[in-house]
Amino acid sequence: MGFGEWAAEFYERGAIIPLNDLVSAEYSENLYDSARATSTYKGNLIGLPFITSIRTPIYRADIFEAKDLEPPTTIDKLLTACKALYNPPELYGYGLCSARNKNTTEFFLELFWPLGGEILSADETKVAFNSPAGIRALEIFAELAETCPEGYQTSDIYLGENAFTAGNLAVMINAPWIVSSLKENIPDAKAVILPYIEGSEGNKGNLYVADLVYVFSKDPQRAQASVDWIEFYKSDEKYLGEAYANFGLPPDLKFQTDWAFMESETAKILQQAVEFGRARPITAAWPQIDDAISVAVGKVCAGQATPADALAEAEQLANDALASVA
Repeated sequence: MGFGEWAAEFYERGAIIPLNDLVSAEYSENLYDSARATSTYKGNLIGLPFITSIRTPIYRADIFEAKDLEPPTTIDKLLTACKALYNPPELYGYGLCSARNKNTTEFFLELFWPLGGEILSADETKVAFNSPAGIRALEIFAELAETCPEGYQTSDIYLGENAFTAGNLAVMINAPWIVSSLKENIPDAKAVILPYIEGSEGNKGNLYVADLVYVFSKDPQRAQASVDWIEFYKSDEKYLGEAYANFGLPPDLKFQTDWAFMESETAKILQQAVEFGRARPITAAWPQIDDAISVAVGKVCAGQATPADALAEAEQLANDALASVA
């Protein structure tokens, strides 16, 4: 098992095998589109989702209600609320980071996709994030950063998580397990999970993240046995159902929605979120693209570049990376 970001490089190096002919038709047909997207490369299923998460907006409904603010269901409402609630050190508006790491790009995507942006061109030969949607996403990112806890320029996703679970953060796009951590610290807190956030044109796009199971053995019998075991494991309702219920992990297979754990309100919200899930592009150039975007975000938040100039620089670096792996 490994990160989904490794998939393309593993495949290009010949280290893993495609699973198209090994996975049963029933299992393949039951994969959610977002689950399939995170594990498909050049038309081949090259891994199977093992542990997944879906990032969704989570907000302190009790704080919003006390201030008579609308839930952050859209980008505009999110920005308005976070600015209104910013009252350090007691309360911060939004949790993100602008350091040079993958979490920064994740936060960017969670604003960029609802604004209608695409990371790659249709033929996947060039990047497409240097666009009006990309520029607007960076503008909003910089505005939200002004409502963040101190240290967002050098930290990672845990800065926001820790502030939220401590009760000092109003909104964060994250996985739902931070709600249970909040409740442990502040039992009376009321946190609400939204299935998605919308842009001005009604676009949606939740970041779907998966650790994948890869098959390295090229021996046909061993490879088939590996896939058979994965299918067996992923059909174990007792074990996986409890894991989903306890940790707020979303389903990656449609038949799992019939399991008992899906009767909970949180599970039903996560199912909606998965239906609008988006995966990072599966390309061997993703580490370089990721880095280029995170650097662009950092420069904008530090006042070192405009969104247009930062994205133009990132575009060049990312296109060079794509060309090098073509």
